[in-house]
Amino acid sequence: MAAPQAKGRMLTRDIADSCKIAALSPEAAVLFFMIIPHLNSYGKLNGGPGYIKDCICPRIPYLTLNNIPILLQEISDNTNLKWFEENDRPWLHAVKFLTDHQKLDSSKLGADKLPNYPCSYD
Repeated sequence: MAAPQAKGRMLTRDIADSCKIAALSPEAAVLFFMIIPHLNSYGKLNGGPGYIKDCICPRIPYLTLNNIPILLQEISDNTNLKWFEENDRPWLHAVKFLTDHQKLDSSKLGADKLPNYPCSYD
């Protein structure tokens, strides 16, 4: 069963002028934008390449099990969407999601059951 989706998620216009997004390869940019609607209410997601391929981009032939880890690392190196491991499992965490993008009242977020990116991020 998939995690509940945040409804009404919208990217802001400033992403069009983002130096971080401009630094991504075209394949990484596509993957980045495909991941966004799958993040939970806390900006987190299973970061396993197999999960990403099967659930997020199953019909995109140029996003493969071989290059997804490379693209996730590129995204992590250049954006606030961090790819990391905890307890030998890969995760994704948009570290500024709650402060910059989540507009739900905190009482409606539900429990935060996925791990946080382990370092503070400015």
